[in-house]
Amino acid sequence: MQQWFSISEVRAMYYKIDYSHWRFDPKSYPMSADEPAIDQILFMLDLISHLLILGVISVNEFSIFKFEALAVLRNEEIKKHLEWLESEGEKIGITRGSQYIYLPALESALTSGRATHMPQWPGIRRRSQSCQVHSPAGQTAAPEVPERRKEA
Repeated sequence: MQQWFSISEVRAMYYKIDYSHWRFDPKSYPMSADEPAIDQILFMLDLISHLLILGVISVNEFSIFKFEALAVLRNEEIKKHLEWLESEGEKIGITRGSQYIYLPALESALTSGRATHMPQWPGIRRRSQSCQVHSPAGQTAAPEVPERRKEA
């Protein structure tokens, strides 16, 4: 979250998106000054989605950032950008739907107030279900936690 507010290019881009001053143009977008900030905003939202899925943060904890997230996720120009990104990925063999895959679920979770609408990763249980990783064979293994060094 700190990056969202502390990196001036990201914050400036957010305001362009929020006030509908940013227009996506697939011809001028690649290698533009806007590209890194848009990528960083979408990456941060995708990362937040993953943290919600894992149960590291709750929808309630994320609610302080809800307005900003929804302003980005509901922006028509961002939607055009994401569609373009999918089509560009297909051209180089990236399966459609494999980039920023949890963004639609993030919007659903934020509007419903429940992360239960978030897709689940196979083999990982949410924090509320326990903190165990399950192997594909169904065996349960405790997560590895490094031992702390004892001070002399």
